[in-house]
Amino acid sequence: MMNDYRLSWYQRLLSFLKPIRIQTSSSLYHPQLELELYRNEIILGTPAALYSVGRSYAPFKSL
Repeated sequence: MMNDYRLSWYQRLLSFLKPIRIQTSSSLYHPQLELELYRNEIILGTPAALYSVGRSYAPFKSL
């Protein structure tokens, strides 16, 4: 969970302005995985999709 990561209070505050990268990795199915904190919520990003455990993050918004 989010409390397992050692992020300072200013990094959490800065996450409301821009995503903070926590970790970059790869897997057998995805060559690029990025774990980020955005608006104090954890986001897993792949080249094809964004996944969020938060309730208020909208990865796509149409006009």
